[in-house]
Amino acid sequence: MVRPDSNIYLLITKYSEGDIAEEEYHVLKAWMEEDADNKKIFSEYLIFLKNARRVRFSDRVDNEIAWGVIQSQLRKRKSFNIKLYLRYAAVFLMMVTLTVSYLKLNQKNAMESKIADNSSIQPGKPKAILELGDGRIVNLEEIGDSAAILAAGTKIQKRDEVVDYRNAKPETEMMNTIRIPRGGEYHLVLSDGTRVWLNSDSELTFPMRFSGKTREISLKGEAYLEVAKNKNFPFVVDVKGISVTVLGTSFNIKAYDKIETTLVEGKVSIHTDASQDVVLTPNEQGVVSEDHSKVIVKHVDTRLFTAWKDGVFAFRSMTLEEIMRTFERWYDVKVTFESDDLRNRRFTGNLKRYEDITPHLDMIGMTTDVDFKISGNKIVVVKKK
Repeated sequence: MVRPDSNIYLLITKYSEGDIAEEEYHVLKAWMEEDADNKKIFSEYLIFLKNARRVRFSDRVDNEIAWGVIQSQLRKRKSFNIKLYLRYAAVFLMMVTLTVSYLKLNQKNAMESKIADNSSIQPGKPKAILELGDGRIVNLEEIGDSAAILAAGTKIQKRDEVVDYRNAKPETEMMNTIRIPRGGEYHLVLSDGTRVWLNSDSELTFPMRFSGKTREISLKGEAYLEVAKNKNFPFVVDVKGISVTVLGTSFNIKAYDKIETTLVEGKVSIHTDASQDVVLTPNEQGVVSEDHSKVIVKHVDTRLFTAWKDGVFAFRSMTLEEIMRTFERWYDVKVTFESDDLRNRRFTGNLKRYEDITPHLDMIGMTTDVDFKISGNKIVVVKKK
């Protein structure tokens, strides 16, 4: 188990966000009771976090890494006047941030990652396969932009890597399916004006034009939706036998393994056959249990679950196993671990989604005890020597 004081930054951060588990709270409390200075560090750091949240979300990655350096100094130099030390933390942050930026530009020389192959692993990009109701298959990456796809006697528009169904007037009711491979993403607009951002390794089945009393679609994988408001026609997303019903809202659904619905604005209702409907309000997340018997609701920072559509990986005390699964889907790589205990190492930071994977692995290596061996599209996570 990691010594409490080596992970205290993450625990205080989770405490400030109201997302700390009971066991973690006991670890944090025990650490504070060890030394009077620890309580001072705790109090002052909470103030620091409050001020740090004023920083723009996309810029927080360097600040968090920089604060990791500050925090290590606090542990080493408790005899310092803590309040005075933290008062100058903002200035120190700027200095360290500049240093981190310099390191980013010189990663090949500065990092210790064990790279066995110099070939870079590029990020994903807009690509998808559209299966029309008549059985035809369209590779959206291969057709030109500002193109029209003919189906059911009407046109589906493709413009700026977006498929738009708003002007489609099909002669017959027809279901379409769009599949996003690993290493891909896509954005489409449904016939009612609802916007859908699909993440890697995902699939959406939907009608060319909605009819009937509800607007129903079926999802596999992950999607962010901005649903067009129409109180007379509820919008329903079917996910692995679970129904999420909305009238007009913005939310994220992730269903690679467990089913997570994260609400940004509006209101949604989650229905399972084994439980009563659970209604979410903004900044809440509903997690369906494995047996679909209940929905666990918790308060969350929604940006952590929606940042991907804006080009950011937002990781908060996330295990390397979870992070590597995300990388596998987006970079279309295969990741293995030298030993299972490395899967539980944790990392906090915001990383740019459209960058080569190497800087991200280097950044994780800087703040943990792991390195990475890369060969082609295969990555092995190893313990740092």
